[in-house]
Amino acid sequence: MKQLPSSAPRDGAGAPRAISNPKTGKGSSTWREGVSFPEWRELLALEPLEGHVRYRQEQAIIRYLRHCKAGAHAASIADAKGYLESGEAAGELGEADRAALRWFFRTARSRQESVRRGREWTLPAEGETAPVSAPAPTPIPPGTPEWEAQLIRTIRRKGLLWNTEQIYRGWLRRYARAVSPALPDATGAAEVRAFLSELAVQQQVAASTQKQALNALVFFFREALQRDLGELGEFRRPRPTIRIPVVLARGEVDRMIDELAGTWRLMAELQYGSGLRVTELVELRVQSLDLERNRVLVFGGKGRVKGFAPRGFCTA
Repeated sequence: MKQLPSSAPRDGAGAPRAISNPKTGKGSSTWREGVSFPEWRELLALEPLEGHVRYRQEQAIIRYLRHCKAGAHAASIADAKGYLESGEAAGELGEADRAALRWFFRTARSRQESVRRGREWTLPAEGETAPVSAPAPTPIPPGTPEWEAQLIRTIRRKGLLWNTEQIYRGWLRRYARAVSPALPDATGAAEVRAFLSELAVQQQVAASTQKQALNALVFFFREALQRDLGELGEFRRPRPTIRIPVVLARGEVDRMIDELAGTWRLMAELQYGSGLRVTELVELRVQSLDLERNRVLVFGGKGRVKGFAPRGFCTA
């Protein structure tokens, strides 16, 4: 890409044009302040993003920093605004570049404010519930145990979903309490086997819950610690329960859909017709719709792409 003009937005006379907040209409001196953010690459690597998205953001930030270096000026919000406007007018920059620079400056400002105020990051106490919606990705909090930090880095490096990270961290915390005062990374197959048996016997969890705990522990040892647990041997498993599935009749589904309207109806019809999971449904984007082949593309957190063809139920 050719070099773009290295300046903040300017007026007709060539003088720097004042940048104002679109919400308040007032100028902000912080928009013109230079930003120093040398650790941006390390923090971007920890973001729970898919690999191709992280790569595009990294390349967009590198292009902008090269632009700043060529112009011998510091990175600033005002300069980035002019850079984006010039690049978009020339057809060389797009929404991906804007999103990458938005992350760059927001994360840099958050880091600066944290250092200035001496704010400490704290983990939820035992028994507290985490918010339902995914928060903005943040660096690993200071004071996080090394074994948990290693787990987080591994999960984010592999591009797993945010929900998966929270579930695996939750199970490892429960395991850490069970094996205390020993550390999880100092244990082995015997402790894992005892923990899984305790879940089945004392806590009487379902088979799927015990399997989820097993998956989290195997991932921790095999991927984060690069250790093979080996043969776990026999451990107590929950008694399987046989449940008759509860399925709505077609008429019941029709009556339920008729009670909805607008976006909620469209979402319900699309999910019923295609079999999407809830998280897959709410994360759909315009580019996920393949109208030519009448299908919906879902990009999974592990890099998989699945296609769903709605079966004529969605009327919107």
